[in-house]
Amino acid sequence: MSIPSSLINNAKLSSWIEFHSDGTVSLKSGKVELGQGISTSLMQIAADELGVDIESIHLISGNTINAPNEGWTSASISIEVGGKAIRLICSNIRKLCLTQASKLIGVDSSEIIIERGIFYNRSKTKSESYFSLTRLINLDQPFDCIEGNFAAPNKRYVGHSLPRIDLPRKIEGNGFIQDFVLPDMLHARILRGPEYESFIQSINETAIRALMGVSHFVRDGQFLAICGENEGLIALAAKKALQYVSWSAGNSAQLDDFDKFLRENQVAPEIVYESKSADEDIIVREYESSFSKPFLAHASIGTVCAVADFNGDKLHIWTQSQGVYPLRACIAKFFGMSEDFVEVVHIDGAGCYGHNGADDVALDASIISVATKRPVRVVWSRADELGVAPFGSAMRIDLKAGLNEKNRIVAWTNVIYSLGHLIRPGWGDTVNLLAATEVENSFPAPEIKDPPMTPFGGGAARNSVPLYDFKNERVELNLVQQSPIRTSALRALGAFGNVFAIESLIDDVAHDVGQDPVDFRLLHLSDERAKKVIETVVRECHYQKGKSGMGDWGQGFAFAQYKNNGAYFAIHVEVDLSEAVKISKVTAAVDAGQIINPDFVRNQIEGGIIQAISWTIKEEVTWSRKDIENRSWENYPIIGFSDIPSEINVHILERSEYPSYGVGECAAGPVAGAIGNAIFNALGVRVRDLPITYERIAKALV
Repeated sequence: MSIPSSLINNAKLSSWIEFHSDGTVSLKSGKVELGQGISTSLMQIAADELGVDIESIHLISGNTINAPNEGWTSASISIEVGGKAIRLICSNIRKLCLTQASKLIGVDSSEIIIERGIFYNRSKTKSESYFSLTRLINLDQPFDCIEGNFAAPNKRYVGHSLPRIDLPRKIEGNGFIQDFVLPDMLHARILRGPEYESFIQSINETAIRALMGVSHFVRDGQFLAICGENEGLIALAAKKALQYVSWSAGNSAQLDDFDKFLRENQVAPEIVYESKSADEDIIVREYESSFSKPFLAHASIGTVCAVADFNGDKLHIWTQSQGVYPLRACIAKFFGMSEDFVEVVHIDGAGCYGHNGADDVALDASIISVATKRPVRVVWSRADELGVAPFGSAMRIDLKAGLNEKNRIVAWTNVIYSLGHLIRPGWGDTVNLLAATEVENSFPAPEIKDPPMTPFGGGAARNSVPLYDFKNERVELNLVQQSPIRTSALRALGAFGNVFAIESLIDDVAHDVGQDPVDFRLLHLSDERAKKVIETVVRECHYQKGKSGMGDWGQGFAFAQYKNNGAYFAIHVEVDLSEAVKISKVTAAVDAGQIINPDFVRNQIEGGIIQAISWTIKEEVTWSRKDIENRSWENYPIIGFSDIPSEINVHILERSEYPSYGVGECAAGPVAGAIGNAIFNALGVRVRDLPITYERIAKALV
């Protein structure tokens, strides 16, 4: 049995669970709630494995005080890794208690039943509780996979759609970091320049301090902030304060022509995957295509927020960060403190599925709190949210496919050009936070490197190796070594661009050789689970083989297994091009192994589809000569309610015989591929550069 990394790094049973005399259970997790329902799902797993009522479980998650260090909540592995760790921990404790109960009650362990957390003999004349039993067991011992006949209690919760425990407080207006208030708290705003790389030339500090509502002014190098008791007055003062600062601009954002940028900057070529077949197929035809995706913003509806309180003894931070322990390490390093003097607690915020400004704003609040010796709450402006938070990197993907005489793809080459996809706090040796580069004693920028294919699934190269049986494959990654902007993790990382490119070229080849695109995919697949999700979509969407579009209507299909070791996902879309690029109907199928909560899986797939539609047809960070042009919703539009498909049908394949996979990121790439293929089906032209706008379609038609 493989032991998940979360359990290897937090081996003590007591790191995960605590039992109380009133029958309640404290369950501890390092994975945090981002709107994916993970809190409820982890409780479902624990309740079933322990044999207790889920109502008796209290979840403690995402803090450096008394929760385990599970790194980041990322990569769709919270269930796969964190959930497995909790299941094994609870199973271990249940087995230890069962053995102890057997001794106290005086019957064989096989004669003991567990009901609602109580251990009984079969006649129910004797009983013990988890609380009484664990007083006799050392829970500080490391996890051990105890062998023996210890059957788990009946499953009451796993596989059922329980409601999310985090929703009631959010609906009541008290569930987000923006709602968090401390006594005597200051409200602060950061003053940043009008361009991506701005430097202070001069500043009228007296005029800024005199603005209505301003009680404190903080400056450290290029870092500027104002504070006050009233948030509204401080928000107004922040706008006025900018007129008292004179800025000069750097030359960092020269990215208006990404291909030119790639040609002019050093890249580090690396072969990330290569396979060769012993079969000597003669290639009779080759296809080459180049695809691209733009820089993307996280564009969360709510801007990032954090609260910090330095009381002279400890620095307390409340944050929506996805990695409280890595953030603590970075902030402690920034101040030259021991990590023991920094406490970081996660509070839910607007989701982002990646590395947005949540960690940056936590350092902002910390700097101001240390300077003022007061609790401080910082909220970023929309301009900062869209303009200085890390972006998802633009990519260029050059593909080549070689066919044999049987019209089978037997050779495949993928050459990727990209900036880095990971500078989260804790990745590398520096302090990967924005203000750390702005203060007088600044920290160096992080080294640009991508996560390795194993065990992370890669960054820019994620899903660059098709699951199809292509025999001879080669994937080359060219990572830009000097980045003028910060790029980091954004939902699915490189999988969004890679799957879009792969699924587009496969459709092109299928069309050219006169084969149905779904049949062509199945011809190249030996993975039975992959075939099953494809066949499910074909059946449920009433797929019309060989049906071509009619100019204003088209159908498209795409498939991938996320990271080639996660959830299988297939999708069929119908597009309406009569007035705009409109996705009218979506049919999808997902195989994520054992399903913990079907409703959460469906929610995640639906949300992933909607966001990926937005990326595919709308979103793009654009550049002027020195600055980002998309610092408002007017310049960075995202999908609206009128753009959402009228039908989204998600079919979940229950595969309880397999381990559970996360589903938060598996839809992104296939959605883009299916939309591109549907437009090709409708119009007979291929748009290879995202986003697929009316303008790009018109250009392809010329």
